[in-house]
Amino acid sequence: MPRLFVAIAVKPSMAHAIASLQGRLRQKMGPLKVWWTPQSNLHLTLRFLGEVDEAKVQGLSRSLGSVVTPEVSSGVPLTGFKCLPSPRSPRVLALTLEPVPSLLHLFEAVERWAVSHGFDPEKRKPLPHLTIARFPNKTTLPPDLFSGVPLPKTAFEAGKVQLMESQLTPRGAVYAVR
Repeated sequence: MPRLFVAIAVKPSMAHAIASLQGRLRQKMGPLKVWWTPQSNLHLTLRFLGEVDEAKVQGLSRSLGSVVTPEVSSGVPLTGFKCLPSPRSPRVLALTLEPVPSLLHLFEAVERWAVSHGFDPEKRKPLPHLTIARFPNKTTLPPDLFSGVPLPKTAFEAGKVQLMESQLTPRGAVYAVR
């Protein structure tokens, strides 16, 4: 069964700016084992759905396109770095987005869509972010990792809301539009 999520891909100008940021962070991290998110995989996850029966995928994709349309104001700014689940035990390094009302409304619309299709309600509050790296092992990050590393000036612009599949591989996730 495919692992699905709902997302908006990052536009090329922002992906390029994030790749440049990743390069600066890579230099500061030294020998730490890090899986950097390739430019082509950068996205804003709106809702993780989990494993879904293949027979339902096409219908979900069609209904998503007709029900959920992004009405996010253009230019949602990046607000900072975030280590998930916590700075002490990071598994993910992300860039956070300003939780502007239009972005939160989009999260709510996707949530209503998901629940209307039989998915359990999401228990966590939305955390708008872009995953830029993953840590495969328990990691201690350098304390000054983010000092002197400015956030990209490019703001997030919403594109098409898409149903995505995540295939996990030993080298990281591979994503495909469904």
